[in-house]
Amino acid sequence: MWSAATNRAIQARGRDDLNSITGNLFAPGPYVPLMPKGQGLFDPRAMERTMVQGGTFVFDGDEQIFTHYDSSSGAHADLGEVVQLATEGRT
Repeated sequence: MWSAATNRAIQARGRDDLNSITGNLFAPGPYVPLMPKGQGLFDPRAMERTMVQGGTFVFDGDEQIFTHYDSSSGAHADLGEVVQLATEGRT
């Protein structure tokens, strides 16, 4: 769900990436909500979908060298850090 971590993440990276997906009232973007059509906000199917969060993992063979679970919507791992860890020592 949305939390203070979401707000901090959006503030840190800006909104251009988000706006390019969601668009605005007069120019909608390509985003299509995943929420099922149901009986309103408290439909259990709709509520279940809001609990899905993402994560980022980096492996070196079988060894997991980086783990990040998104604490809320938009609170993703720092992409620069992930790329650096994933490519460190590689040519």
